Amino acid sequence: MKDAYVTFRRNEPLRLAGATAFFATFALPPILIIITQTLGLVFEERVMNDRLAEHLQAFFGPGSVKQIMETLQGFRDLAVNWYIAIGGFIFLMFVATTLFKIIRESINQLWRLRTQKDRNVRQKLIPRLKAMIILVMTGVLFVAGLLVEAGQAILNEYIRELWSNAGSFVVILLNQVVSLIIVTIWFGVLFRLLPEGRPKWKIAFTGALFTGVLFTAGKLILGFMLTLSNIQNIYGAAGSFVLVLLFIFYVSFIFYYGAMFTYCWAENTGNKIAAGKHAYRYNVTHNREEE
Repeated sequence: MKDAYVTFRRNEPLRLAGATAFFATFALPPILIIITQTLGLVFEERVMNDRLAEHLQAFFGPGSVKQIMETLQGFRDLAVNWYIAIGGFIFLMFVATTLFKIIRESINQLWRLRTQKDRNVRQKLIPRLKAMIILVMTGVLFVAGLLVEAGQAILNEYIRELWSNAGSFVVILLNQVVSLIIVTIWFGVLFRLLPEGRPKWKIAFTGALFTGVLFTAGKLILGFMLTLSNIQNIYGAAGSFVLVLLFIFYVSFIFYYGAMFTYCWAENTGNKIAAGKHAYRYNVTHNREEE
């Protein structure tokens, strides 16, 4: 952890997290629209929207979620005919995958990886294809979370009957464990598929678990602090936007620190992250880069 912290500080983490948070704030509606529209092909779209709003409210609060859902509806209302709908979908996909491009380049910087400049068009499109795959997997994890919640609801009642005194505590603990498992899987997929490097699955999920623990703990602390801070009273109408920006900034900061931990863990265990086919590693010594 110490090596990760020292190396992380040298990579301007505030700049990385700030840039990611700023762009993610604008990319969030397109990403949510893509996920809900895709899941709407299988499930009822209204149900997906309601469940999505419930999950977002746990992170951002009711005011911010209301603004997010209104933004989503505004995007949907633009699709008045089929060619505008197709053009809008292409635009949304471009914005969403560009966010993952920014995240990929940030991880490449932390892992000391650089892409080759002489890549052809197909090689340049592969990262966006990976981003689309990750979006699909995000939707799958969301549905898996809903199914787990349905099972939890039954299990929670049984636990409360079995342990009348400590039942509530056990239920809360169980909910956090399930949440940790889901975010760990998502972080692990990002660490493995998104950057130009290819860590072993064991390394990727070790870093993902570490990142997931920090995320879960920080989510509870940050949510409590934001509730008491009255940010919406300070910033007025922009308060909801500021809340979303702050939360995404925190998540980005934790995610990049987790990526740095993953890199250091791989180095210290002798499982160095190898560069991909169209990338190479470089070393930084005395403020100079050595390829």
